[in-house]
Amino acid sequence: MLSAHVAAGIYVHCDGGRLPAEARDTADAVLMFDRLFDSFNGTKKAASMTQPVLKEYRVAMEETSKQAQLWDEVTDYLDSLVIVDPATGEVQRTSPFQKSLQETILAMRILWEDLQQEGFDCLPTRRG
Repeated sequence: MLSAHVAAGIYVHCDGGRLPAEARDTADAVLMFDRLFDSFNGTKKAASMTQPVLKEYRVAMEETSKQAQLWDEVTDYLDSLVIVDPATGEVQRTSPFQKSLQETILAMRILWEDLQQEGFDCLPTRRG
C-alpha cells in the first residue's frame, strides 16, 4: 500500500544501511502518490476542521491550499518517468496509469477554475 508510513519505513531502512541509498527514490515516489491520493480526498476546508490537520493535502481545494503545487510536481514526475517492460526490456515513455493520473489532475484543475469563476471558494475533492 502506498502510504506515508511505508515511505518512512523505507527512509529508516536506508538511513540504517539495510536498504541501498537508491531506495530513497522509491520512498519519494510512494510519499508523492500518498499525497496525491490525499489531495483527491478532501472533504472540509482546513480552517473549519476542529482538530489539527495531520495530512496537509487531505483538505478541500482552496485558493491558499497546496494541491495545485503538488499537482505540478506530480505531473512533472509523471512526464519524466520511464517504464521498462520486464519481459522485453522495452522502454515506454507513457503508460495507462500515467495518462490517467495526468487526465485526472487536469480535470480537477479545470473544475476548480470553473467553480472559482462561479464564485465558489472551495472544492471538496471527495464526497463526504
